[in-house]
Amino acid sequence: MPANTPIFVCQLSADKSWALVETSFTYGWIPTEDLAFVDNEFVKNWETGRYAVIIREHISILDETNRFLVQASVGHIFPLEAISADEMKISVAMADPNRQAVIRHGFVPVKAAAQKPLRFNPVNAAGIANEMIGEPYGWGGLYDRRDCSAMTRDFFAVFGIWLPRHSSSQVKEAGLYVDLRGLSREEKEKTIIAKGVPYLSLLWRKGHVMLYIGHKDGRVLIFHNMWGVRTRDSLGREGRKIVGQAVITTLMPGQELTDFDPSVGSYIDHIAAMNILIPENQEQSAK
Repeated sequence: MPANTPIFVCQLSADKSWALVETSFTYGWIPTEDLAFVDNEFVKNWETGRYAVIIREHISILDETNRFLVQASVGHIFPLEAISADEMKISVAMADPNRQAVIRHGFVPVKAAAQKPLRFNPVNAAGIANEMIGEPYGWGGLYDRRDCSAMTRDFFAVFGIWLPRHSSSQVKEAGLYVDLRGLSREEKEKTIIAKGVPYLSLLWRKGHVMLYIGHKDGRVLIFHNMWGVRTRDSLGREGRKIVGQAVITTLMPGQELTDFDPSVGSYIDHIAAMNILIPENQEQSAK
């Protein structure tokens, strides 16, 4: 999870070295050395109601003496203290020697952050996607990298839209649900193009979520973080062409490969639903 994520500590291990924690999007065990405890005064100062959201990848947040505090990427959120012509002053939680959280002042260039939420419009949406494209895949957040649902979650966080962590929940628990089951390939693409809103529509197949960004020559285009494409060589041996990053593709990636394995089908064959997300109080102003 990103630095400065609020957590609820459910339980400590017998030796106090591990904590079972819950966040707004997941739960699990983490080393206690990676957390800091807060009191009511800290919470009061932290929950300001005014926040900054990071809009660039791999940004170092520095203190007033130019020393490193934390690294942040697209979608990470911090309390906003002040804005100048060149930088934003934000609150950063750090642990003191007693593992109590204290607030430090951090600074981030204005080009790397925005006052949350960033206004949703096609230019801003495409800009955030361009920033995230090429970022490596990490299943379940492995090595602090994003998988498909973490990518969509961080993308929409910039615009003040909260999504659950898992792909199926993202499609089923918010927005307008459109059932695509039972449709042919052609019917699916026509439905997505007719009803989908670019950069505001999620496409889902079991285990994978994608962002619909538009269409070209009658083909749906998606932005997603994918692991790879199944292949099969001339001897019938299964393999995989590794992509391992956030990319823009059609719903049939890999079909141009000579060893593409058509027996498992493409995304278009397995897509079951679309979810159209509408930002509250922003859609009309963005038009």
